[in-house]
Amino acid sequence: MYIYIYIYKWMYIYIRVYPPSFSWFLLSFQLVLIHTYFCLSCTTVGQDIHRHRHIHTVWNTQTKITMKLQHAALMVAGALASSATAIEVELGNEESVCNAATDLVDGIMDYYLGTRYAGTVGMFQQPYYWWEAGLVFGGMIDTWKFCNNDTYVGIIQEAIVHQKGPDNDFFNVENQTDVEANDDQVFWGFTVMEAAERGFPMYSNDENDVNYAQLAMNVYNNMAPRWDDQNCGGGLRWQILDTMNGWDYKSMISTGGVFALGARLARYTGDDSLKRSSKRILQWMKQSKFVVQNEGNDFYNVNDGAEIVHGACPVVNGALWSYNYALMLMGSAYLYNATGEQFWDNELGLFLGGLEHYM
Repeated sequence: MYIYIYIYKWMYIYIRVYPPSFSWFLLSFQLVLIHTYFCLSCTTVGQDIHRHRHIHTVWNTQTKITMKLQHAALMVAGALASSATAIEVELGNEESVCNAATDLVDGIMDYYLGTRYAGTVGMFQQPYYWWEAGLVFGGMIDTWKFCNNDTYVGIIQEAIVHQKGPDNDFFNVENQTDVEANDDQVFWGFTVMEAAERGFPMYSNDENDVNYAQLAMNVYNNMAPRWDDQNCGGGLRWQILDTMNGWDYKSMISTGGVFALGARLARYTGDDSLKRSSKRILQWMKQSKFVVQNEGNDFYNVNDGAEIVHGACPVVNGALWSYNYALMLMGSAYLYNATGEQFWDNELGLFLGGLEHYM
């Protein structure tokens, strides 16, 4: 058994236990590269989080987060040392980080089906899911951007083309028709959003083909109408299909996914309606106790969701998952950056405070 720590977008540390192989490479890769020492200092959204030092006046938030990331890195290094091949990385050293990331990306591709005979383009071997594939390609786009690694540009482009579906919205994808859930779809939305924000090379020279930003918008426009105000007053179900286990569960990861993708699109496009929609989604999360600030706390609990019972959500599942925090932190940071509103500055602090409290 291996422990891996996964950082995804704006300081998301996710610790789980898995068997060795692909998952280890996937999440170690994200740790040593994505948004540790690169993006938190080189993008305006990351700078907004870095500047958020007034959350606790006793200590510097940036310093504490950096210490947490270093601690996470040590845990990863310890697990790697127990594997067949250890990977050395010096956090803060760009060359070292990029060399380690390149080794890990190469390792990830050992599990890629798209280059095998009769393999599915854009998918990795079982038991790894479609949404994880989307995460891999999003991380590889960042590797391309920050480490100037263009080795897999063509493979990333082919994966997006093959998985974007007949309507260019990552829905009704041929290899996911009977199993796709809301959270699966939105993670591919993040991948193409990443491509748009990073200026990743277009997959086609045909100017009539849908660009990355439009692909991300299509995902949002496909998911947003699934907002279900007939049950629990709003929110998205975990599943898209009523035949799937989880159809009767209002899910934080699905609802938070639409919130975060809408926030990124709002910043990218300047669309005020997207900004307002994101605020309404957050208001529903608070009313439904998916996002809670308990009395005496200066941070939020981000709960996992709730079962639908006779049209209501009477019992909230209080399980705390860091990827739920990640989406809310991401979305709040993008909206603060896009609007400059004190409201989003405050929300960012409360979500960041929760992440710090439970890390």
